[in-house]
Amino acid sequence: MSKVKMAIIGAGGIAGSHVSGLKLLKEANLDVIDVVAVADIVEENAKRRASEISSFQGFKPKIYTDFKKMLLEESDLDAVDICVDHRSHHSVAVEALNTGKHVIVEKPLGITIKAAKQIIEASVKNGKILATAENYRRSVEDRVIKWVVEKGMIGTPRMLYWLQTSFSLSAWGWRNDKMKAGGGWIFDGGVHFADLFLYILGEVEEVYAVTKTLEPTRYDDWPEMNKKVKFTVEDLSFALLKFRNGVTGAWIWSSVSPGENFNHRVISGTSGSISWENGLTKLGEGNIGKYTLSLYELAQIMKKEIGSEKVNEMFPNGVGTRSLFDFDGTIAIELYDFARSIIEHKKPEVDGELGLKAEAIPLAIFESSAVGEPVKVEDVMSDSIEFYQKEINDSLGL
Repeated sequence: MSKVKMAIIGAGGIAGSHVSGLKLLKEANLDVIDVVAVADIVEENAKRRASEISSFQGFKPKIYTDFKKMLLEESDLDAVDICVDHRSHHSVAVEALNTGKHVIVEKPLGITIKAAKQIIEASVKNGKILATAENYRRSVEDRVIKWVVEKGMIGTPRMLYWLQTSFSLSAWGWRNDKMKAGGGWIFDGGVHFADLFLYILGEVEEVYAVTKTLEPTRYDDWPEMNKKVKFTVEDLSFALLKFRNGVTGAWIWSSVSPGENFNHRVISGTSGSISWENGLTKLGEGNIGKYTLSLYELAQIMKKEIGSEKVNEMFPNGVGTRSLFDFDGTIAIELYDFARSIIEHKKPEVDGELGLKAEAIPLAIFESSAVGEPVKVEDVMSDSIEFYQKEINDSLGL
């Protein structure tokens, strides 16, 4: 197989970034994917994405409003890229896997642990590759930070601070609804961050957390405060993370903090720290003074040290290096990794099991808040604890 024949299921916002990623692959002469079909229940969305794809692919994908019909009619289809709402991930993925297609699913893998496990079980049963679309770890900045930690440049890691606050009462479509989204930003975007924690620091053993919904009314027109929308996910989360390797983490997020906001993410070790905002800060000779290196400077050092072959593995043909965090470039890399996994019959960098581990961390935050005590992440993954998730699982018949 020289190319993967792929369909995109779900043509909303994130699918646009997937299309941009595919375009970057074509431009970088990494022509490993042909999109042969696009499916969305809103036909105009599918038409728009198909038109965008045809502008660089050379032919227009077929358009479907019923993904099941597409799976039946596209007999030579190899794989699907699933970009639907969280609640639909497992039903679409299982259907695709059961019809013999390889699958990449946008994060989170499933809306609950039970839903995610259904996808993994279907991939194993059908012998098909399953990838979770986790793009953040593929950025220059996150590859660099992992390298810095592994090199011992901050000594032995001790603490993680992941602190982000802002203020907005803007509504965000289906993401406002627990039953459709599974959770708010601590789950939606938080799965990305949890994957980074796993990637850089290893597994989280225990979580103790409080989450709240302080502003249950949002607005489609903000800040005009028109068109009220009910908000049933969290807008505040305070969590303490206990890593298996002894690192202690503080993960604080809020979208309801008027006044001064802050965004600071740092790993502190025995001899220095690495920050997503400020780069490396390290004690000088004799612990007197300090010196700093920006992430950009560290990236240049890393590239020289690891060599061009390793750099090309991380950033094939330079994809993903337009900036320290090239969003569309990171998606291009994850899609390239997925396609290469199919062609070369190998495991993708972020498979279903790793996707499950990542989503278990924010779900443990919700479960801890629900029961009012610390919870083991492994207990969440084994379904021993599902107080928060039960309402969603019951509604899905899981």
